[in-house]
Amino acid sequence: QERDGLESETANLQGELESIKSNLTSSSDQLGALTLERDDLAKSSEDLTSDIVFAKNELVSAEGKNEQLTQAFEERLKQIRTLESDLCTMKEENGVLAEDNDRVQQERDGLESETAKLQDELESIKFNLTLSSDQLVALTLERDHLAESSEDLTAEIGSSKNELVSA
Repeated sequence: QERDGLESETANLQGELESIKSNLTSSSDQLGALTLERDDLAKSSEDLTSDIVFAKNELVSAEGKNEQLTQAFEERLKQIRTLESDLCTMKEENGVLAEDNDRVQQERDGLESETAKLQDELESIKFNLTLSSDQLVALTLERDHLAESSEDLTAEIGSSKNELVSA
């Protein structure tokens, strides 16, 4: 009976041993699966770390570009403000030039009026000169006629003297 008990206990222990072996095989399989999963996670972690480093580098590059764009924008804004200032100055100068232009136009109008008066005066002088020239011609003709008459009278007086002296 003791033998039967020992055989029964041995059979139980062998059953337990088989169960432990089965559990150990199952645990070993699970450990292998967990090891693969751990390796996959480590690889994913490395990939994520690489992606994070790449993203950080891209962020630094983007920040550098952003800084450059900000500086370019500020420079362009400064240029725009300078141009606005120049435009205001030009508008002021244009206003002054418009006033000068009005003044010059008034002076021009005055000069044109004065020129017209001088032109009228010149025409009057030309007319008077023509009239004087005509009068001078008439006086010259009259003088020539008087000179002829004087010669005739002188000749007549000479002739009359001769007649008186002869008489």
